[in-house]
Amino acid sequence: MEENLPVEANTSNTPQNVREYHERGWIHLTQNDFASAEADFRQALTKNNRFAEGFFGLGVALKQLQKYPEAMEAFEKTLSFLGLEAKKEDQIRLSMLRRLAKDHLEILRRRT
Repeated sequence: MEENLPVEANTSNTPQNVREYHERGWIHLTQNDFASAEADFRQALTKNNRFAEGFFGLGVALKQLQKYPEAMEAFEKTLSFLGLEAKKEDQIRLSMLRRLAKDHLEILRRRT
């Protein structure tokens, strides 16, 4: 099954753009390699510092690494940038992402 393949088998060894770093970050998350996921999401964000989905992935990685204040900041940035790149057909996906980010923030606020 694909989820058992190493990261290199799923994406290029050297991501070239924001989407490739973002996708590889999610692969690392599914493999519980949270530090590598954090690094890839941060790389994606250096290429587009208003990429809401990148901040969401970063927040998930940071939460798993128990970097709670940083995770909260990433989820807050997710919410602030969500509408900037939206196309009409993306509204349902973005609405779901908004709800998930709010849920993560609520959980993190209870911990701090």
